[in-house]
Amino acid sequence: MPNDLPKSTGLSIDEEYVVSSTGALSLKNIPNKMVVVGGGVIGLEMASVYARLGTEVTVVQFTDRCCPFVDKEITLAFQKILKKQGIKFLFEHAVENGVNNKEKGVTVNLKNLKTGVVTPQDCDVALISIGRHAFTGGLQLEKAGLDADERGVLKTNAHW
Repeated sequence: MPNDLPKSTGLSIDEEYVVSSTGALSLKNIPNKMVVVGGGVIGLEMASVYARLGTEVTVVQFTDRCCPFVDKEITLAFQKILKKQGIKFLFEHAVENGVNNKEKGVTVNLKNLKTGVVTPQDCDVALISIGRHAFTGGLQLEKAGLDADERGVLKTNAHW
């Protein structure tokens, strides 16, 4: 995962306190509190794992629900399951000027996109799970008659 996070986050991945999903797999200790920035599949998988290990997890998502690219009915049912695991959700929020205090933890300043109010959220680890996309470079898709969009996702027709 590239370390080219939006400048407004104020955070940079160090794979110890501010981690990517790769870094989340190799943490030395189970954190007491974790903020997961991004409510996509990878972020929610890591959130679920750590919640089951006893971590207090809060997922921050820019949109009004997790996995906004998935059918809304399925997403809402999935959110319900995750809430039963103890995961908290903050929808329509963005990270603004977070601070990595290293061994003292991370302060993630969360902006409510509806009200504009910024609230600090302290945690031991911040998992940044945004910006992942398909890597289809070098697959010679054009030789197979396939076309990918700007994010590397294969374009499909009604017959997939």
